[in-house]
Amino acid sequence: MASLAHNRVRLGALLTDARGSATVEFALLLPFSVTVLGLSLAAIVLATSQITLAAAASDVARMLARSEGSADIDGRLAAAGAGIQLSQHTDGAFRCVRLDQAVEHGPLGGLGIRLSAEGCALDSL
Repeated sequence: MASLAHNRVRLGALLTDARGSATVEFALLLPFSVTVLGLSLAAIVLATSQITLAAAASDVARMLARSEGSADIDGRLAAAGAGIQLSQHTDGAFRCVRLDQAVEHGPLGGLGIRLSAEGCALDSL
């Protein structure tokens, strides 16, 4: 009988013992924290790529409106990134450019995400 009471006391002590609880909490939260950090970094990279593409669209529209050489335009597109597709049209007195680029690298590379930006400049006739 004393053995049964002693086992109940040991079991009760184990259930109320807090040793190791910090390790378990850390083990449970670590994958979540790493996932949130990775997604945050991917979002920052994506936003940076979009800003770069928008700046390039404005620059290329300005270069086309001023009839600059294709070497300068190609150089600006190469500086903005690889795989950029350019399309242009006129809208009244404005020369407009649309740049499209697929996200091919980084953590979002295989998801089929496409970035696009448009820029217009007053055409210098």
